[in-house]
Amino acid sequence: MRIIIGVIVAIWLTGCINDAPHDNPLDPINGLEIQGKVERLYTADPIPGAKVTLLSNNVVSISNQEGNFRLKGDFSPGNYSVTCEIEGFRAETLSVSLPQETPLTFKLDALPVFTNMKLTTHHIARFFPPDDLFFIQLEVTVNDSDGLGDIQQVTYYIPSLNFSDTLTQVSPPQPIFAGELEPHHAGLLTLHEFIGHPFFFTFSDIPGAISRSQGQYLTRIIEEIPTGVSPTGGETVSPPFTIEWQPDILPYSFTYAIGIYQQFFNFSVLIEEVTEIPSDSTSITYSTPLAPGNYYWVVYIEDEFGNRSRSRENPFTIP
Repeated sequence: MRIIIGVIVAIWLTGCINDAPHDNPLDPINGLEIQGKVERLYTADPIPGAKVTLLSNNVVSISNQEGNFRLKGDFSPGNYSVTCEIEGFRAETLSVSLPQETPLTFKLDALPVFTNMKLTTHHIARFFPPDDLFFIQLEVTVNDSDGLGDIQQVTYYIPSLNFSDTLTQVSPPQPIFAGELEPHHAGLLTLHEFIGHPFFFTFSDIPGAISRSQGQYLTRIIEEIPTGVSPTGGETVSPPFTIEWQPDILPYSFTYAIGIYQQFFNFSVLIEEVTEIPSDSTSITYSTPLAPGNYYWVVYIEDEFGNRSRSRENPFTIP
């Protein structure tokens, strides 16, 4: 009889427990969790595949195609830190209090990317001043999937020489940044002193994300100077006319380029540049119509890396 009464009491107690309210966040039936969404910084576009981690518990969720995520676990009420990361974006950490009242929203800043980097040397022969000019041309193309308006600054630095400078956007709205570096800018005497020193490019956007390139090195300084033959000395010619230069024999592959400049009182303007002329050529026929005036042409040696050496000016006149 006692056994039957005990079973009846146990059944009655179980029914009371099941009917009890479950609004206590500690109650495991409630399933305490963290929900949220991962979006791009300037829009509400979702970011799928982002890794969302509850730091103290190391619980991980991956955002779905709609950018939504859900972290589930044996969490206690309190304050937590949640981090979100995915390749190509700057990681972000947010705080959340449990039980959660509103979903978390991560707004991730896309990291800027270098799509092209050029580091070339240039050797310019000239009549005045008589010393040849040597400089390095730096050019980078950057991309920011948050938009070109998010680009703030592009710089380069040479840690071993304790030198840095800012590049200038040369062709807005294209994201091309460039600059020139002469030896004296870095406290050096010759371009050769840069050989072996790595150049690093850095890119920063408005929210503060920074990308850094791998080290870039100079590949060659072309010492040889090409020499123009004709026309020169202010000779009067009319298109079509033949441009001639002396042949060059070098221990590496190269091509020639010809630049045509119109000369004004105190400045000159590039009219046209003819490139990719084979290294065994010593002349071209120039047929482009030119307005009457004073001009000069130059010939370049250019190697496979884009390094150049330029002849002195060869003046001519168009009647």
